Amino acid sequence: MGRTHLLTNVSHGLYKAWYSVHEPICRTIGRVNQPTGAVCAMVMLEGVSMARCVRYAQLTYSNITTLPQVNSFTNHPSHVRPVLFFHGAVGTSSYLGDLVVAVSHHAPVFLLDLGGGGATEAKRQRVLEEIQRIQSLWSGHFMLASPPPRVDFVAHSMGAGVAFSCAFDPATSIVDANTGAVSQKDPSRPLQPHPAVGKLVLIANPSTSKELTQLGSIGKVRDTFNILAEFDALMGSKMPPAIAPEQCRVLSAGHIGIVFDASLPGVVQSCLQH
Repeated sequence: MGRTHLLTNVSHGLYKAWYSVHEPICRTIGRVNQPTGAVCAMVMLEGVSMARCVRYAQLTYSNITTLPQVNSFTNHPSHVRPVLFFHGAVGTSSYLGDLVVAVSHHAPVFLLDLGGGGATEAKRQRVLEEIQRIQSLWSGHFMLASPPPRVDFVAHSMGAGVAFSCAFDPATSIVDANTGAVSQKDPSRPLQPHPAVGKLVLIANPSTSKELTQLGSIGKVRDTFNILAEFDALMGSKMPPAIAPEQCRVLSAGHIGIVFDASLPGVVQSCLQH
């Protein structure tokens, strides 16, 4: 155990030194051209994690939706909320495979591939249709007269923006086509929560004060949690997070590497059970 702890500390120290040297370079490039800066950050700071994403998508979890514990209520009691996962710009849920399988031991898990990019009205509509499908599956599986439970969200990176937009009732809100930001559809009608959405566990995407104000207006702040990466070269502009410290955890990983961190499943589960 002592040797493992020592190796972990050495590895952490080496990565921290590498990050401290190369992150300013990526940030400087990003000021000139944001997309180029993002690419440099991914290659220079998280090349190994990106390669692992590709391996998961092409090999390890290429058929993740066919796993028996995915998209199913089997082996879970009726009162346990289903969990819907949102992937990031990678464009597929396959790279979240380790996390999905770990959470599936505690709750029904569901996946929906939405392609690259951030929040849009079209993506929100697809998610809300998926929630309806999940709740219909619940009713058909358990054959109960009671209403189905709300659906919790676990979202990584850009997927957090999609998850955030889905927390709001589309009857009172609209998603900006360019920025993905949520605003009131009609100024005379306040934002309302979507009644079928439960907790929001947002990974590697800090909540801003504006987002928390909007979540506060629909009573969702206490249901929102941030799990952040210590070495995140892409989210520096959103740091520090505005969320309360007790609803935020920071893991010693990068923006992509955080999904492979061995402690992430336990942290996600603690948020879902909070």
